[in-house]
Amino acid sequence: MAVVITLFISLSLTFVGASSSSIGSEFESSLSCSKFHFEEKVLEKLVRLEHKMQILEEKMDAREKLNTAKLDEISNIMDAREKLNTAKLDEINNIKKQTETFVQSVKDTQIQDQTRFNKSYQEIVEHFNTKATNETDIYGHQINTLLESFSSKIEVFTEAEKKRESVTELMQINLDREQKRFNSSYDQIVEYFKESSKKTLLELIVNQQKGRIYLSKYSIIIGFCPSSKVFVHCEVSNDKRINLRVYRNDGKKEAVAFSAYRSRSQTLSYGSIVVFDGVWTNVGNGYEPSTGIFTALYPGLYHLTAVVVSSSGNSLMLYLRHNGSRLTRSYQTGDGYKTGTFDVVLNLQKGDKVYIDSQSIQTIYSDSTKFITFSGYRIT
Repeated sequence: MAVVITLFISLSLTFVGASSSSIGSEFESSLSCSKFHFEEKVLEKLVRLEHKMQILEEKMDAREKLNTAKLDEISNIMDAREKLNTAKLDEINNIKKQTETFVQSVKDTQIQDQTRFNKSYQEIVEHFNTKATNETDIYGHQINTLLESFSSKIEVFTEAEKKRESVTELMQINLDREQKRFNSSYDQIVEYFKESSKKTLLELIVNQQKGRIYLSKYSIIIGFCPSSKVFVHCEVSNDKRINLRVYRNDGKKEAVAFSAYRSRSQTLSYGSIVVFDGVWTNVGNGYEPSTGIFTALYPGLYHLTAVVVSSSGNSLMLYLRHNGSRLTRSYQTGDGYKTGTFDVVLNLQKGDKVYIDSQSIQTIYSDSTKFITFSGYRIT
């Protein structure tokens, strides 16, 4: 309020000064204006000024009330906020205390677990060391025993090896002696058979020259020695030539075996033979890798097998043939690569031919893995 009064006095003085200045000016400018008229005007201006001061005072009161209300509101807000902060601080302190309590309990638990673990670990280490020491002693004793036994066995083996070498040398000497005796006996037997068969051959020749017999191609055994299994074979050809051979029959049959493969695909047509151009085994050279045909070198039973593979998603039909006659068929169809097999036992004569061929345009699949094979061997 004192501020408002002070402001009012200042404004009044300012107004009076301004009015005096205005009055003097008017007095100077118009001497005809009466004193009453001048006072009336001054009074009017004072009334207006007082009215304005009253309005200003009311506004100042209202603003003071408003500021007071706002200050109260701010004070209330600050009090509430202080209370809230105090509550939060109390809550934070409680949480901090709880956290410290929890951390301390965790530390205590961890220390107990660590102590228990260290104790258990120490017991395990001591047990392991004791067990390892005992087992090392046991195994060391066993190893020493084994080494001693092994050394004694090596000595026995060395003695046996020396005996074997001496026996081998003795057997080799006896074998050389028997070989020399056999060679001498064999030469004597050959000479004996030649002399004993000479008369028979001369008689055959004489009878042939006299026209008493006609010799076509045939062969006969004209001499045999059971003890040495040596026989003399005489063969007369169609041109009447006589061939004389001496054989030793040791009872062993001639071995025949082959195993061939193909390392790439082959496109087949009607009558095409599957050519297994790679060879692993060809004892007797009965299989020809350039043609895919096996030829029996000797009469007997033969076991023949084959594995074939179709190209992916395509059919494959192949035939196993004996001297051109179809024996059996292998047929594969369906998605992907399909595998077929042949497995037969045949009684073949010398010169018989066995092979696999196709009767249509198709492809047999193989690659570097060697999926397809053709094998066989003589049984008897």
